[in-house]
Amino acid sequence: MQRYVSQFWTNIAQPDIYLHEAGYYIIRFQNKEDMLEILYKNNKPIILKAWTRDFNRAKKFPTKIPLWVKFPNLPMTCWGRDSLSRIDSIVEKPIYADECTAKQTRISIGRMLI
Repeated sequence: MQRYVSQFWTNIAQPDIYLHEAGYYIIRFQNKEDMLEILYKNNKPIILKAWTRDFNRAKKFPTKIPLWVKFPNLPMTCWGRDSLSRIDSIVEKPIYADECTAKQTRISIGRMLI
């Protein structure tokens, strides 16, 4: 985790990182601005949740999260709703197509939430 933070969170002061025995980390930021920067502007692959007073360490964390999948350079024959759903279902059950994909207004890349 230390390596991840050093590599991707270069625009904030180095936070303190604590590993919990349940397999997750607690991160103490140096200030509130740094915390907000990472919580709301971070677009790297990590699940973050702000701590609250009623935080329950025993409660299970999500093991499945929605993820946008991009399909660049799809052949025109694959742009139908059924085709995109079949392609997505190979990975996981499709949830949602972005507006440009659903309306086929941008055909350079398809995006689906799975």
